[in-house]
Amino acid sequence: MIDGSSAPDALPPRSRSRLWVAGLVALALLLVAPPATAGPADPAQDYPHLPNPSCVTGDQRVPQHAVVCHLTPFQKKRPTVVLWGDSHAWMLTPALVEAAKVDPVNPDVFTLGACPPLLVAAPDPGERFGSKCEKQNYNALKYVLDLKRADRPVRVLFAANWVGYRQLWRETEGGTVPTDCNGRPNCDYAVEMAVLSHKGTSQIFRKLGDLGVEVDVVGQMLTVPQPRPATACRFKEVYDCPIPRDQAIPDEQETRDWVDLQMGKLAHGPRRPRYIDMNSKVCDAKLCYGKKNSIYTFFDDLHLSATRSATLAPRLAKTLQFGT
Repeated sequence: MIDGSSAPDALPPRSRSRLWVAGLVALALLLVAPPATAGPADPAQDYPHLPNPSCVTGDQRVPQHAVVCHLTPFQKKRPTVVLWGDSHAWMLTPALVEAAKVDPVNPDVFTLGACPPLLVAAPDPGERFGSKCEKQNYNALKYVLDLKRADRPVRVLFAANWVGYRQLWRETEGGTVPTDCNGRPNCDYAVEMAVLSHKGTSQIFRKLGDLGVEVDVVGQMLTVPQPRPATACRFKEVYDCPIPRDQAIPDEQETRDWVDLQMGKLAHGPRRPRYIDMNSKVCDAKLCYGKKNSIYTFFDDLHLSATRSATLAPRLAKTLQFGT
């Protein structure tokens, strides 16, 4: 049972958005995997394991370099699906790999923590990109356009913590670092990403639409509210309780409306862009479940477990089916 006195929606709106500041900052931290241990599967270790060394090196979890990650060996004769976004894209890599077993494509990924899809201009001669995120987005667009110019079938799949950037932008009143960021790791970076996203995310939708690139979009996915509702039902550090839907997916309708607005900028040819809802597998109208059908939904408070992610492969089926 969730104690309503500690639930996020018992707080005023400004305080709720501060919770998302903390959540977005966490996305920017370097996620390093602790050593594997023997024994029963620990959901806190059930995260996507990406191929080495093209995606991650050593004991990294999320890619830390602005490079394409080939989830399977690239085959020129196959169409390519480019999963593009922040760690909410990274956590969908198991779903993409499983879907590609049914509809063979090149499942390629451009993902960095706390790095939303953006339109980024090339730096002036002799200059560098302002951040790895800007370089990542520039590289992703170039990669997609190079495939398109070579007449190779390619489709983009956007995924990101959309609500996090929007709430952080509002919380910081357009990019002013909040006072409670003092001493918080990577907070300045998270604010910078929210500022870039405010215009750049809309612009990348417009750019891809103008270029006729096919794009599907994963909607906002559930997370564990911060601070966690008071409860005892959890496995170690992994939250496995039911969560009120409006806490697990805050500002859901507003965020959906915003995503729909961005998708209106995409090319609407014979194949229309698809909005993909990943939440219905673990949420009903009122609740989202931290554990369902013996599968833990989360491996940490911001990301799905790899096992849960893999079960979502059917939601990506149409994205991987070219010619439809």
